[in-house]
Order: sequence, then structure tokens, then C-alpha cells
Amino acid sequence: MRRLAFESIVRTVADLCIQAAYELPEDVLAAVRRAIQTESNPQARLILQQLLENAHLAASEHIPICQDTGLTVVFADVGCQTMISAPEDKPTATLADAIQQGVAAARNITRQMAGLDPLPFRYRDRGCGAASSLNRCISGSTQTPTPLRSSI
Repeated sequence: MRRLAFESIVRTVADLCIQAAYELPEDVLAAVRRAIQTESNPQARLILQQLLENAHLAASEHIPICQDTGLTVVFADVGCQTMISAPEDKPTATLADAIQQGVAAARNITRQMAGLDPLPFRYRDRGCGAASSLNRCISGSTQTPTPLRSSI
């Protein structure tokens, strides 16, 4: 049986959320550069150049690319013989709890870097209206897109 520590899931999710907030993948940057070269409308080309400049500034200054960086979707391929080791103070904590706590930690880190106060973490299971989307798949699936990866 493989064991994953709850805290390592929280840290990994937070790290990936922060990375997604500050860095565009190289293929996206390359597509924007190509679009700048082929765009015929001067105003549209200027906007694309500003997007590229904003992405470079966000990565170098560690500020979010956009204030609204979207909905967090986590694909967790844990397998059927993996156990989440819950913290002692929360013995019933689940993978969904760890993911939600990681998203909240990332949000608070970026808030503090912007000079704002952190928000308290409150897990709320609202079914399909949850703050992050939890999808389940069979371990070893090759059809799940994973632009940001981490092995814990």
C-alpha cells in the first residue's frame, strides 16, 4: 500500500497553483509570439504584445498574470492502492480536503504577496459547485491532460 501524506498533497497543489498563476507554459508563449508576427490589425497586435509583456513581468516579479486566474481543476491519479495519511487533528481528512486546502494556501500566498490579508480556510463540499473540481479516473490513464506535473 502506498501512503501519501496529506501535507505533501497540500504543498504540491499550492505550488502548482502558484506556478499556474505566475507562469504561462512555453507553448502558450510561443503561440502568442507567432500571433504577434501574423496579426494584421495593429490594435490586436498591440494587445498581444501587452499580453506577452504581462506574462514576462508576472514570471519575473512573481505577481499573478491576471487577478482572475480561473477555476482550479486538479487531476489526481492516485491508484486504488494509495492511502492518504490524514493529519492527527483531522483524522477524516480526504484527498478533496487536501486539494481544497492547497488551493486556499496558494490563494493566500498570492494575496499576501500583493499586500492583502489572508483568508481563513473553510472546506465546503457543495457538490458540483465546489471551489475546485475533483475528477476520478482509472490509474494509468493516458487521456488526462497534465500541463503542470508534480510527483509526490
